[in-house]
Amino acid sequence: MKKLTALLSALALAAAAVPSFTVAETPVKGDVTGDGQLTGADAAEILRYSSALLSKADPSAECHYYENIMLYGDYNEDGRIDGSDTSAIMRDIINTTDRTFLDVVIESNAYIATEYPRMGDVNGDGIVDGSDATIVLKYFSHLMSGFDVSDLEASYLLLERGDVNSDGVIDGCDATMILKTFAEENK
Repeated sequence: MKKLTALLSALALAAAAVPSFTVAETPVKGDVTGDGQLTGADAAEILRYSSALLSKADPSAECHYYENIMLYGDYNEDGRIDGSDTSAIMRDIINTTDRTFLDVVIESNAYIATEYPRMGDVNGDGIVDGSDATIVLKYFSHLMSGFDVSDLEASYLLLERGDVNSDGVIDGCDATMILKTFAEENK
């Protein structure tokens, strides 16, 4: 009887150590750790799962949150739980906390982030806002008036990132889209 009680106690402690979601909770997409938010820990757990599969180890023994990984680990909804889910989580975390666009890939179990220029950020400060729209409008008004536009502030960034709607022209429509982006991000 003592052995059975000890076994049941050990199983209860083990179950308490690994959080899982209840039916009443609505988990955050990709939140395999069950803490209610999407973090690097979730990406790390999915990466641990993927590594276990690649090394032919038993992922249920290797992963602390195996059941949650099975339920919520397919972050990019491609039908597989793998490194691409980890990359998608890290990309989304970085893109929501930092105002630059990054592409995150996994190489040799390390995250490699590459920064890409953000369309609309014509002054290069990492934020798309009214100052960018002002530069676009200034450029467009100078261009329409026949003035030399080569000396305008951040002209190389303006030419690279100013055509937000990709119609081949940097104009008032692009400035409007920049302001719309700013408004949406700062609700």
